[in-house]
Amino acid sequence: MESAATTPPSAASAAATGPAAGTLPPEPPQESGPPGSVKALLQTVNTLLEEANGALRGRMELFSLELRRTGSAVAQMVALALLAGLLASVAWLTLMAGLYMVLVSLGLHWSLAVLAVLLINGGGAVAALMRARSLTSDLGFPATKRRLRFGPHRSEPEPIVPPSPRQEAADGNP
Repeated sequence: MESAATTPPSAASAAATGPAAGTLPPEPPQESGPPGSVKALLQTVNTLLEEANGALRGRMELFSLELRRTGSAVAQMVALALLAGLLASVAWLTLMAGLYMVLVSLGLHWSLAVLAVLLINGGGAVAALMRARSLTSDLGFPATKRRLRFGPHRSEPEPIVPPSPRQEAADGNP
């Protein structure tokens, strides 16, 4: 007890008001929680990004493989369609040659038989061209353009109307 009384008043007031000489001031409290939580959060985010990258890489590899397979299938389909077209052309020529021979054997003059074969081929070509021309209106995605049109002239979306049975029959759909 005597030591407290013998302590100079200036030392007692310094001990009461501030840190002693040679010691560090206390650290301010951290607002984000314990110091390990930020590090753990960053590690979790890093792990999540690595897993997302791996999943995306796997999906892109699968997409690439399927795209190659699809390209190969399309190339085969085009080649087979060309082959089918060639075979159909040969069959058509054979049919027309047979028709010519039948007409000549029935006594029709050869020039009239050739004319009959030409008229049949020309009529088929005209019908095919007319049908192809009627399909050009569908090339510009008209229904999609109508649905996507914005502006003052467009207050509400148009209802989607299925094609009429007459139009389906003209398109070759039953």
